[in-house]
Amino acid sequence: MTKRASKSGSTPRPTETGEKRPPASTGGGGTAAKIKERSEKRKLEQQRERQRLAVIALVVVGIIGLMLVLARTQPADAPIDGVKTAFYAGLEQGRDENGLPRLGSADAPNRIVEYSSFGCPACRTFHDETLEQVLAYVRSGQASFTFVPQFTGGGNVEGANRTALCALEQNRFWEMHDILFDWQGRFSTNAFNENRLRAGVQALGLDETAFFNCFNTAATNALIDRLKTTIRRDSTPTITINGVDVANALDMTEISSRLGGPAGAPLAPATEEPAATEAAPAATAEAPAATEAAPAATTEAAVTAEAEATAEATEAGS
Repeated sequence: MTKRASKSGSTPRPTETGEKRPPASTGGGGTAAKIKERSEKRKLEQQRERQRLAVIALVVVGIIGLMLVLARTQPADAPIDGVKTAFYAGLEQGRDENGLPRLGSADAPNRIVEYSSFGCPACRTFHDETLEQVLAYVRSGQASFTFVPQFTGGGNVEGANRTALCALEQNRFWEMHDILFDWQGRFSTNAFNENRLRAGVQALGLDETAFFNCFNTAATNALIDRLKTTIRRDSTPTITINGVDVANALDMTEISSRLGGPAGAPLAPATEEPAATEAAPAATAEAPAATEAAPAATTEAAVTAEAEATAEATEAGS
């Protein structure tokens, strides 16, 4: 008798062939566990990365801090051979109504004011190429010259200004003024770091205690504030003559024209006039000689007339 075929077809059941069935699926639990494991692994890696970056940041900060310490403590080159002593020899030194440095008499007929910054390259050009010619007018008595520190340019310009103003307290402004412009040319934006300014004070022989006491006093701070607000110009260098701006501060021709010509020109006629005045007495001295000659001529005429009268009388008597 033939057996009826299975509904499942000709494929034998596993139990019939002796094969084992695969384990029954446990659902999504295994997948979730793997996802969780990977997430925790990523978190651990991120934490380690953050720790690594934190260590690097600490190292960088430490290096920067060390560099700053070294920068503040290492000696700085502070040459003072830029002082132009001959520029100021014999010139009267004083201060204007704002307490700023002035060369020449306060009563000079013309007042030249320079608004300038130790960090400004064009101001250094004026100092190197034009200042000596300007000071010729101060030397001749035709003008006074006042320097007004400003804050244009790069580097620690305020520190340079305070240094110059405190040198003024020890009557050494103009020497420090020359040194600071010289440093600008040599050291650029690093010209006025704290160490260099300190070394410059020592090299110039200033009283360091008095200098550093001056650096942040109320008076110095007040003057610095006024220079930033009420006594300021946006463009440097700016030159004014009797309160009126010179169009081009580096144009000595314009400056000379505004001052009446070359330095000493107004004094030249006064120098030449005495020679002409001395010549006049010489001409006057000759006049008396002529006057003396006149009586001699008069005497001769009288003698002649008398002789002629005597001769006529003699003839008449005969």
